[in-house]
Amino acid sequence: MTEPGAVQLRPPAIDANLGSRYTGETPAGGEVAVMKFVLTYTIRDGGSLSEREAAAKRGLQLLGKWQPSIEFKEWVDRVDGEGGFVVFESDDAATITKDVSIWAPMFRFELYPVMDALEGTPIQQEAVDFRDSIA
Repeated sequence: MTEPGAVQLRPPAIDANLGSRYTGETPAGGEVAVMKFVLTYTIRDGGSLSEREAAAKRGLQLLGKWQPSIEFKEWVDRVDGEGGFVVFESDDAATITKDVSIWAPMFRFELYPVMDALEGTPIQQEAVDFRDSIA
């Protein structure tokens, strides 16, 4: 069941000029484009051993109470304990900012808009063809 006011996602639509993209419908019936993102996070450097241990304990406390505003498609940790990756879809920068801001004192973040490789390949080929067409 979807929460009131949430964007309802539809499967990717194929557009000859734009490739496939997820779209959604707002509660008012309007359509929005929903992008896929990969968020990487790494632990911030600094502090003594006891300060880093205290920060790790605080992080676990926060995690136990935190409810993400964004539905994660995938969330994985690095096995070296230095960070991880989240894959999600969103059309709302404010919501992304809200979730990232909670963790900003503990982690450094990098956010990448991405697309499935099979969707991106024809677009990349079109760019190659365009460059090749210019003498």
